[in-house]
Amino acid sequence: MNIVLQAFEDSPSIVDASGWVVLLASLLITVGWLWYLYR
Repeated sequence: MNIVLQAFEDSPSIVDASGWVVLLASLLITVGWLWYLYR
């Protein structure tokens, strides 16, 4: 988490873009995993 915060201070725009990609990817993985478990 510290690495992310450090990178965010260095270049906010890049982390903002990649951060959204990671957030969406993790969200999709979480939803897919829950669907796989409870289908």
